[in-house]
Amino acid sequence: MFHHQLSIVGIDAAFRNVGLSHASYDLSNGQLTLHDLRLIETERDNSKKVRRNSDDLRCAREIVQGVRQYIQHTQASMLIAEVPTGGQSASAAKSFGIVVGILAGLDLPLIEVKEEEVKMVTVGKRNATKKEIIDWAVDRYPSLPWLTRKYKGQIELLGKNEHLADSVGVINAGVITEQFKSATAMATSFFNKK
Repeated sequence: MFHHQLSIVGIDAAFRNVGLSHASYDLSNGQLTLHDLRLIETERDNSKKVRRNSDDLRCAREIVQGVRQYIQHTQASMLIAEVPTGGQSASAAKSFGIVVGILAGLDLPLIEVKEEEVKMVTVGKRNATKKEIIDWAVDRYPSLPWLTRKYKGQIELLGKNEHLADSVGVINAGVITEQFKSATAMATSFFNKK
């Protein structure tokens, strides 16, 4: 029996913080193994020297470059992403549009998951909090490089882990979708014929 590993990058995309995780999926037995995490952060240039739309373009380029470098580094052959929807304000809608454009511009097959799917797979309830998802991800994958700091002699998790935990949840939600099952069935059939 063959043992082909599918390299997957999970993406929790937002305009200020993009959580990325890397996993391998064994096509012969369905075992999912998480390997790594990365956070891409962009910061607004609040100086009066830069136009807002020029700064948005710079931030979008930083995200695209960071995601592409991570995909290349992990040699990913598939992406799973939580694609944002809706927006309570014009600013949120603009950010969502930029993020959707970034995801659309990536050159690998992309499995889409919804926020509710991630919450159900991780915590088991639609109204799961960010902290609950972080706790789930850290408990399930304690050896991943979670962001921490030392405070009063204790190691504590940083709030920024919400984006990394979401990316881990994205992968876990994506591998149980019908879209993923169809894609891996085709890949398995291809490798079995070799």
